[in-house]
Amino acid sequence: MSLSLISIPKTLKVGSQLLTNTLYRNFSKANKKQITLIFEDEKGNQSKAVGKVGSTVLDIARSNKIRLHGACEGSSKCGTCHVYIKDPKFFDLFEEPSNTEFDVLDEVFQPRINSRLSCNLVVNEKMDQMVVQLPKYTRNTAVDGYFEDH
Repeated sequence: MSLSLISIPKTLKVGSQLLTNTLYRNFSKANKKQITLIFEDEKGNQSKAVGKVGSTVLDIARSNKIRLHGACEGSSKCGTCHVYIKDPKFFDLFEEPSNTEFDVLDEVFQPRINSRLSCNLVVNEKMDQMVVQLPKYTRNTAVDGYFEDH
């Protein structure tokens, strides 16, 4: 018996963003191409993170031990994976935010025109060397100073 890969569109029109992200990430794991993202904290300190094309910015951050929350595990519900895309040329490479993402972004601390939820940002080859700014604060229901390592 042989298994064949099926083609999954970048955006699936399903009821749950978590299902969309999970399906896309799982079916894109066969991709071997890698890119480097640059995560910048509120003080301007930068950390490079390598990840596979087809991964989300949140997944790349976690696999490289970048301290980026994602309390809802990528379901676009909490806003704790909120980031800023520094360069507009990269910002425009992503698909438009969904209504759900806009609703969550309305509730994040200090939203900006370049705000996005990193769990919704699937990277491609054109995003190599993209700078992702981490906000100074996030709204999380856990106690201050808490961070769950993944």
